[in-house]
Amino acid sequence: EFKKLVTGGNAGVVVRGYIDVLGAVFPELLAMKGFQQHNEYHRYDVLEHCVRAMEAVETMEDNAVYMKLAALFHDIGKPDAFSLGEDGQGHFYGHARRSVEQAEAILTRLRAPRQVRETVLLLVRYHDAVLEESPQRVRRWLHKLGPDRFFDLLAIQRGDAASLAPADCTRLQGFQRLEILAQEVLSQAPCLTVRDLAVGGEDLLALGYRGPAIGRALRALLDQVLSETVSNEKNALLQRLAQMDAENTEKMEPCSKKKDP
Repeated sequence: EFKKLVTGGNAGVVVRGYIDVLGAVFPELLAMKGFQQHNEYHRYDVLEHCVRAMEAVETMEDNAVYMKLAALFHDIGKPDAFSLGEDGQGHFYGHARRSVEQAEAILTRLRAPRQVRETVLLLVRYHDAVLEESPQRVRRWLHKLGPDRFFDLLAIQRGDAASLAPADCTRLQGFQRLEILAQEVLSQAPCLTVRDLAVGGEDLLALGYRGPAIGRALRALLDQVLSETVSNEKNALLQRLAQMDAENTEKMEPCSKKKDP
């Protein structure tokens, strides 16, 4: 029933109109009602802000449930994280972590499917992450989240920004540029996972690597590729691996012992 509610055409109207009823089941939602944010970027209380984000977030048929839930829950931890600064501005340090904790409690009570729960919590955790307009940083986020979740996160942040004070709506243009940049990065078939590397476990076995050392070496090479330190070409990767091995060996060599006087 809750899934049908949040994905329905009048979800916002229902949540606003029946928040006291919903609060009997979800006290975390009720705590947002009337909670003023005392911040120049927020013109609504926490509940209205989250409801507007839920209404604004763009969804498709296959992601509507977790996108609407993530938008509704993204600031649910703010009442617990509120503090008032000396300048009279409200602050919510660590609210993303508290929002994850409370969203997880609700989804656990609802016995939500594991994939829905994990996706909602991922989007809530990173909803306020700073996404820089840099090919290298976008590539890092695509690696961290995967392309699908990255674009989901952009949609969540866009919905979040749409429910802020007008002065912050310039962020919406930045999301469009980020989306275009991510599409450009993906069009180049970038190396985003260990499986995308031009070398694999067999190549490292041939070099004498065994057990967990193989995974560690591949992850280290992936990090080098993501940071553009080395290109994703077999010879270049093997040369870089040899260099890293030599550097690690030098670090592990014991210092020469001083002779006793």
